[in-house]
Amino acid sequence: CVHVLRFPCSGMIKPSLAQLALDEGWDGVIVTGCGVGDCHFREGNLWARERFLGDRAPNKFRRMDQRRVCMIWKAASEPEEFLGEVRAFIDLLNTLPPNERKADGKAKKR
Repeated sequence: CVHVLRFPCSGMIKPSLAQLALDEGWDGVIVTGCGVGDCHFREGNLWARERFLGDRAPNKFRRMDQRRVCMIWKAASEPEEFLGEVRAFIDLLNTLPPNERKADGKAKKR
């Protein structure tokens, strides 16, 4: 099952949103946006990437299982490259154990 959430810019996506999805038991999260250097909203894709890697404030989400988060920065003119990265991420997720949700609604910490 795939859920798509659209934002005007990937820079608006906070790591806490991805962490919430993982806590709910989602297998993985893909954050995608404009190609690096092609952001329509200043440097949103660079900011998002830095936040998810814990290099930009707020950086309190270092507990996130980075294996379950994929960041893809591609132009609309690169659909084959985009799909290739999505397929590679799905293949990776298939090698990981299920992301189980605990009774309190939080995923098991790894």
